[in-house]
Amino acid sequence: MGKGWRDCIVVMYDLIGIKQKAESSVGSTLMRQFMGAFVKIFRKGYGSIHRVYCWNDSALLLAHVDDREDLIVTALKEADTLKRHVDGICKSFAVAIRGQTFPLPPGIHETSRVTVIEASSYAMANCFLVAKQVKKLKGSWYVDSRIAKHMNTTRRSQAFQASLLPSGRRTIQVFDDYLWDASMVGHE
Repeated sequence: MGKGWRDCIVVMYDLIGIKQKAESSVGSTLMRQFMGAFVKIFRKGYGSIHRVYCWNDSALLLAHVDDREDLIVTALKEADTLKRHVDGICKSFAVAIRGQTFPLPPGIHETSRVTVIEASSYAMANCFLVAKQVKKLKGSWYVDSRIAKHMNTTRRSQAFQASLLPSGRRTIQVFDDYLWDASMVGHE
C-alpha cells in the first residue's frame, strides 16, 4: 500500500458493566485498575505487542504481524493471556481485527505531546463496528476470520457475518471463553 503501512492485528478490550457502576466509585476504581494492569503486565514482556492505548474502560492493542503466521499466533496468544488478566479485574470482551498500521505523519516522535494512534484506522473502526453488532451474542472473543484461520485451537466457536469497512462483509468467529487453554498461551 505504500511506505509505513504494515500488516497488523488490532485487539480492543472493553470492560462489561462499567456504566452500571458509574454512580459509585466502583466503576472508576475498576477503570484505574484496568489501565494500571497494562503498565504492570508489560513490564513482564509481551514482545509481540507494539503499542497499547487505554481510555476509560477500553484498551486497544497493536501488534505488527507482517503477514507471518507465527507472529499472528504469538500476538493472539499474548492478547488471550492479557484478557485473562483483564477478566481478573472485571469481565470483558475482546475484538481482534486484521488490518494495516496507519503511517505516522512527519515530525511525530515519542516525546511529542500529540499521540497518533498507529493502529489501522479501518481495523480500529471495525472493532467498534463488531462490538456494536454483537451486543446480543454475549461472546468473550470476536475474531476476524483473517486471523482465526491461523489459529490452531480446540475451542469451539460460532460464526456471524459483520458489515465492516472499507466495504463489505466479513466472517467473525465468536468464542464464549478464551481462545486457548491456559497451558497453551504462556505468560501466566
